Amino acid sequence: MAQGSRTFRVFVSSTFSDLKAERNALAKHVFPKLRKLCARHGCRFQAVDLRWGVREEAALDQQTMRICLDELRRCQRTTPRPNFIVLLGDRYGWRPPPSYIPAAEYQQIVQHVSATADRELLDQWYRRDDNAVPPEYVLQPRAGQHEDYAQWEPIERQLWTILRDAQRNVALSPRDRLRYEASATAQEVFHGALDESLKKEHVFCFFRQIENLPELVRALPNRPAAKEYVDRTADGSWDEAAHAELETLKRGLRDHLGAANVADYSARWDGPCLTGDHIGELRENVAESPATATTLCEAVWQTLSRVIEEEVAGLEQVEPLERERQAHAAFGKDRARVFLGRTTELERIRAYLRGDSRQPLVLWGASGSGKSALMAKAALELQQSPIPNPIPGT
Repeated sequence: MAQGSRTFRVFVSSTFSDLKAERNALAKHVFPKLRKLCARHGCRFQAVDLRWGVREEAALDQQTMRICLDELRRCQRTTPRPNFIVLLGDRYGWRPPPSYIPAAEYQQIVQHVSATADRELLDQWYRRDDNAVPPEYVLQPRAGQHEDYAQWEPIERQLWTILRDAQRNVALSPRDRLRYEASATAQEVFHGALDESLKKEHVFCFFRQIENLPELVRALPNRPAAKEYVDRTADGSWDEAAHAELETLKRGLRDHLGAANVADYSARWDGPCLTGDHIGELRENVAESPATATTLCEAVWQTLSRVIEEEVAGLEQVEPLERERQAHAAFGKDRARVFLGRTTELERIRAYLRGDSRQPLVLWGASGSGKSALMAKAALELQQSPIPNPIPGT
């Protein structure tokens, strides 16, 4: 594993309401067993499922997508393989308006919003932040009656529609258009799997097929539970356009990743709900491969346990001293990644390294004051601009 990491941190991406049972089953039957597998090799396993983990305060502050993508990037930095699994059913999912828009981009977009009421709605909910570099327009927190999602949802949908339509008249890259057009899950999938800068071996997908989907769609008007399993338009009917985008997303993942990284499992709608047999408990004698697994738990266990065993085998071949060096390098790089300020302290460290003092330099501070980050930044600077003979007497 790159950087000497002994932590397998796997981001779980899925739509929310329709895959609750699957995520619960993985948390109960599969992830604990993967933690035990890793522990036997002196490693750790962490499943990051932010469909449960984003606090209400963050959602009210409109920070859900920023938090999710930040956590995804953290998984990618920590664990080269595996670090991302995708669960998809028959929902394309929630499409939030962007939590922030670069100021120059926002100003181009609003020029193509002709309706006065639409401009006023954007001005009400997006405020310019000149403290950001570069400046950006930020979606304002939900407060008062808008803390109730039922009250906020129509406004959220309207904001998303206004921005989606207007940005089509602006020259944006496909990557930038994602913020305005794609669902939250599709955005995660792009940044976690489909971006061409990424390797394919770190991603694994598990697609649920509802065998009698037409019956489920017909049940929408009379079965409240059925509405959780497919996308719906504002009037509650089946959203065929969203379903088409979902199929495009699945097809893109299959084409990009190949059959070895995509497994399918099936379920049936029995009237009030989906049958639970497709989820399954984890048994000792699981299927030989994800492609032939009969349940989701079997497929996820078979896939991740195999890959983790392969990665651990490579890790254990690294000499202990080299492993320690890599671990220190990874730790320092993570601490220095968002380092700001402390210019006086950094200059004193540089002066000490350039000088001829034979006394040790002691960095002291209270717990949590940033000693490790300062040392990491100083070490990184030294690597980038070496000082001749930094150790006195050498």
